[in-house]
Amino acid sequence: MPARAVAEDLEKLRGALRSSPGGRLAIPQYGYPDPDSMASAWALAELAAREGVPADILHIDPVSHAQNRVLARELGVPLTPWADAVARGTEYAWLGVVDAAMVDPRYGALAQLPCLCVWDHHAGEPTVTGRVNTILTDVGSTCTLAVWYLDAAGLLAPSTELRVPGTPPPSAGSAVSRLATALMVGIATDTDDFRLARPVDFRAAARAAELADLPSFRRIHRRAYSPAAMKVLHRALDSLVVRDSFGIAWVGNLPPILRDSIPQAADLLVSRLDLDTVVVFGHVGSMVDGSLRTLDPAVDTGTLIARALRLGEERAGVSGGGREGKGGFRWSLEDDAAPAIEAVRDQIERGFLDAATSD
Repeated sequence: MPARAVAEDLEKLRGALRSSPGGRLAIPQYGYPDPDSMASAWALAELAAREGVPADILHIDPVSHAQNRVLARELGVPLTPWADAVARGTEYAWLGVVDAAMVDPRYGALAQLPCLCVWDHHAGEPTVTGRVNTILTDVGSTCTLAVWYLDAAGLLAPSTELRVPGTPPPSAGSAVSRLATALMVGIATDTDDFRLARPVDFRAAARAAELADLPSFRRIHRRAYSPAAMKVLHRALDSLVVRDSFGIAWVGNLPPILRDSIPQAADLLVSRLDLDTVVVFGHVGSMVDGSLRTLDPAVDTGTLIARALRLGEERAGVSGGGREGKGGFRWSLEDDAAPAIEAVRDQIERGFLDAATSD
């Protein structure tokens, strides 16, 4: 995206914020917070704070991945549980959407607020439109977009002091270095350690690296697997069904805090087994949650998920999508008409096996 276009969009964003003095910006996380969504939301919150508009980075699902919890804790990412905002009766004037082009329906009326901006890099039809819409599917990370806007605003400078409150430990480095470090982690994780990175992602990571705390980056980004996550991997190996170069694994019932062990297992299986494409899915809360990973450039992850789950048939409570090499899906079990969990498992398994191996 040309620098001039970024500067023009930044002015539109600033103008919208200035038109609503005293209003508060809601930045809801879609699903489980990850480095790309947390760091890009933090960047947007900081841009809003510069215009006198306070912001809350909201989440419903917990920060479940061990690496993500370290990032949030060590860098002081200013997260607000949605339940806390509701309990306090917090009122919002604006909506900001990052790392998605939709709002989780569990936020209710929040989705009806005027939308300031949408920053995203995923394919799919947006369900929300902002004053500024930066949706680029040829970029590997939403944090890349965030770096562009922070740089255009002059905030990627050693002297910058952040205005969004956080609670970092003294060892976390200067204010701007914490945000830059979070942006680096976001780019690295969403591009699979830069394996899926485009030139723009490398440049954005290099810009953030100029200010980042590199020891903190290395410590956070070591991709630790907890003992509980390794047990989930064991379940995946035990249940793995293979057809040709495709594999699918069911990991059973998981607590929400272990939800991110599903994509972790998919990452490990596709990188360590002689398979081109892997799906791992399990029962988390009121959802069946799944992740798809592929090494085959001919596989369109979004199309494969849509075919397997028959998404074009207006199936209530079933959603999914993908981008290069990765995809995910969710099947709600809250509807009274939803099939029993074993029937859902069977439908998903048969759907993917048929879709992945059909001509």
